[in-house]
Amino acid sequence: MTQTKRLKFWLTGAVSASTLMMAGAAWGQGAQTHFDIPAQGLGQALTQLSDQAGISIFAPADLVAGKRAPALSGTHSTQDALNQLLAGSGLVAVRDESGAVLIRAREEASAPVATPTRQAQADGPVEVITVTGERAINLADIAQKRAVDQVYDSINVDEIGALPDFNIPDAFRRVAGVSAIFDEDEGQFVTARGMPLSYNYTTFDGMGVATVGGFGDGSRNVNMQAIPRTAIKRLEIFKTHTPDLDLGWIGGYFNAETRSAFDADGLYFVGRGQLNYYTMDDVPNVADVGADLSGTLGGRAEFTFSNTFGNNDQFGILFAGTYYYKSRDQWKYEENSTRHFGPDANNDGVGDINFPAHSKHLYYTNMLERYGALVKLEWQPFANTNLSWSNFVYSMFESETRMQNNLHGFHLDTKYLGPDGYPVANPADTKTDFYFDTPTSGTFRGLYGKMALNYFPNDRQHFGSILNLDHTFANEAELSLALGVTTAQHGDDFIPEVDLRTKEVLSGRWELRGVNHYFELDEASRTCFYSEACYTNVANNSSRSRYSHERVWTLRGDYDWHTRGYAGFGFKLGFEVRDLDRKRDNEKIRYVRPNNQALPDGYLIMTDFELPQQPGRPAAFIDLDAFNARADFTIDEDNTYHEGLQNDFNYTEQVRAGYLMGTYTGDRFKLIGGLRYEDVDVGGWYYARRDVPGRDLFIPQEIDGGYDFLKPSALFMYDVSEDLRFKAAFSQTLGRPNPDQVATSGEKVSINDVGEMTAVTRGNPDLRPRQSNNYDLSLEYFFDGEESLFSIGFFHKDISDEIVQTLKVETIVFEGVEYPDVEVKQPRNIEGSRVTGIESQLIKSRLDFLPAPFDRFGFRGNLMWTDAELRVPAGDDVVTLDYLPYQAGWVGNAALTYYWPQGVETRLAYSYLGPRRTSATTNLGSDKQWDTFQTWDFAVRYRLNDQLRIEFDAKNLTDENRESYRGPKLDLQDSYVEFGRSYYLGVTYRY
Repeated sequence: MTQTKRLKFWLTGAVSASTLMMAGAAWGQGAQTHFDIPAQGLGQALTQLSDQAGISIFAPADLVAGKRAPALSGTHSTQDALNQLLAGSGLVAVRDESGAVLIRAREEASAPVATPTRQAQADGPVEVITVTGERAINLADIAQKRAVDQVYDSINVDEIGALPDFNIPDAFRRVAGVSAIFDEDEGQFVTARGMPLSYNYTTFDGMGVATVGGFGDGSRNVNMQAIPRTAIKRLEIFKTHTPDLDLGWIGGYFNAETRSAFDADGLYFVGRGQLNYYTMDDVPNVADVGADLSGTLGGRAEFTFSNTFGNNDQFGILFAGTYYYKSRDQWKYEENSTRHFGPDANNDGVGDINFPAHSKHLYYTNMLERYGALVKLEWQPFANTNLSWSNFVYSMFESETRMQNNLHGFHLDTKYLGPDGYPVANPADTKTDFYFDTPTSGTFRGLYGKMALNYFPNDRQHFGSILNLDHTFANEAELSLALGVTTAQHGDDFIPEVDLRTKEVLSGRWELRGVNHYFELDEASRTCFYSEACYTNVANNSSRSRYSHERVWTLRGDYDWHTRGYAGFGFKLGFEVRDLDRKRDNEKIRYVRPNNQALPDGYLIMTDFELPQQPGRPAAFIDLDAFNARADFTIDEDNTYHEGLQNDFNYTEQVRAGYLMGTYTGDRFKLIGGLRYEDVDVGGWYYARRDVPGRDLFIPQEIDGGYDFLKPSALFMYDVSEDLRFKAAFSQTLGRPNPDQVATSGEKVSINDVGEMTAVTRGNPDLRPRQSNNYDLSLEYFFDGEESLFSIGFFHKDISDEIVQTLKVETIVFEGVEYPDVEVKQPRNIEGSRVTGIESQLIKSRLDFLPAPFDRFGFRGNLMWTDAELRVPAGDDVVTLDYLPYQAGWVGNAALTYYWPQGVETRLAYSYLGPRRTSATTNLGSDKQWDTFQTWDFAVRYRLNDQLRIEFDAKNLTDENRESYRGPKLDLQDSYVEFGRSYYLGVTYRY
């Protein structure tokens, strides 16, 4: 193969469709660009230059192989920058008639400059790798990993500014060590290295992101499902800590970096639209409370526009917007509160016979609507100064109606036993209602039927405003200042909840088949279940509102002198001030009517949707309007008062931090080390509820706590060869307590008639953060001219002061009175935990070792294994669990791409998330574990031309469902969730 046949197209960073248009402006001596390129292989240096200068560079792989480039930093013209990188290499840079830059041997420079097409005419067919789609993303990801010192990965946009995959959590799964936590059919949260969600830290352009958890809870979980993809340039995760990063993470430090108007030269526009269709449309929508959910057709529209203007193009503006709508159904089956009894033949600590207390069938109709916008204003008054002001808003509204048909209230009393040792019916026994003919079948009686309707109009808004100043001094030192505020809000103004139960007890037969119990009502019970007259017990009729709000403002400054791209010593120092304020204010109006009075007819709606696990029984739904029109209710003033206070709290957190970091860069190695100090003050309030006759007392409890730490970190990086890099790192970081662990709303204090306090459930203002010693070893191998990557890493985390909910007898002081021997249930710091893991990834955009046409395949995959240990108290003992909550032992993702002729690209993607527990508990009977979740997705991209692309996506091809299991052997199904497949057809246009 000739030299020209090995022509490679180097194009990385935020790969833009406008790079050829930008080349002419960026090339000349008049256009100045700030470069920051470390000493490294020449091919990689040219890759970074193409990204930073916004030009296309063609470089034959054999010309740059084995050559090194010096560090380049400061403001230069692109031509001067190229000359400095190529100095002493025997290579020169020339431009062809299209504006692209070609790297050639010096002795060939005097020959006519040939474009690939002209060269093909001279030497025959030329193999040109056009960097589009998946390959563009892969090259950019590899280049970014090569350029960053920490153990780090990123997901970049493709050549038309599009992030891959459905949303941000889905895209993050491409990164080794990262897994998505799903909200049924799509990713909602992301987590790193098998750690719980609260162990991560998330920023937007480097600034802390406000959150109110998933649905207004008290966690620190950032719902990345709601963040729009539009205007995102790069998704990043830092897996090792350096002093310039916040201390508050153990799993991963996630960052979403937005585009800049200066990423393109002049006008830039990308717009895309999609229609989507969900196959799950089985649940009747006859009882919908909120939006009209009569179909499953939805769509998405998004765009990004930017331009530069002014005499010297010193001003820039970027505007991005997105809108998304989807509608789909879902159904779920649950068996809860499992009871265990009988012999313990397998010595697992609980009886071998089991049955559920509840059998639930839940039906959802769901509408989701998102919109978002980003406006960024930029000014470059001087070549070495940049000012930007970013403002964003994104909102997510969900209208969900949930209907239930349940059997409730199973009981068991082993007082009456048959000859086989199982409970049998006894007319005098009014408690036992679960009887055994065999260990897996029998009869039941005494339970009640339940109809329920809930409406969840989850409404979330996020706002942010960030002001940045970056300046480079004459000595090439860099100063960065940033001031930002972000807010998150969750509010639901009207949430009806209706829970009706039968007066008559129901009876029939049951049978355990595999992992589920099946129930068959007798004829009289079946008639009662579908009769309004039987539902005399209105267990709940309420209107609920929820409100949560968090505001985070941050001020930070960094001064960097020669820590990147320079040989010898460098240092970086800085400060950060952050103030967080979280509030929750929930209300509920409780309505009551006398029980044991038959409700009027006409509020139950019969459907033809059959109940699983109860063959032949249709689902029946509550017509809320008819129910409210026919039932006479009054307000329960006492309960309404209680509900309005017991869940409220306020949590504040002020962080003051400073750091100092030093670097030393040799010819083939780099050493980074430093210290970060953080002082944290915690405050706020919550209510303690004291039981008294009538209305309970709600007594405000002040929070006054805090902590301070000085934590070191060190990283050593060594180039074993030009293509092989070794990294070793040590750091100490924190896992901050969740707000609701410190300010547990609804603290309940129980004092008996003789003035003795018997029990307390409360938060813990004295909680310390988790502390983790983090150890990392990593090998990164860049091959195929740095177009391919293999990396493998080992990590170990030794965590002390772990936080779990515990029950302990102690003496407490309440309202100035000392109470001894009180059972106190609260979160506490315990001995600790550890996590060990191995993560690996392979990116090879083209399997060129295969014969044609199979050499058009490309592959990208990652695999992670983790092993964990958690030491928790159990009475006076300590029990060691071999897992952390939501830690999956194995996580893997793989994508096989095929590049067809004529601009067609197809991708088949597989995702594997292993089993994971939902909580840490020593109660074997209540253990719950989500089962393995595997999905297959498919995508097709067809480029009609450089401006227009047609796209098709199919998610969950195998119609995978989510299942959880319970019990000491985790072999009994707790829930089964079905949500179907989804399809997307769209078009993307760029200018």
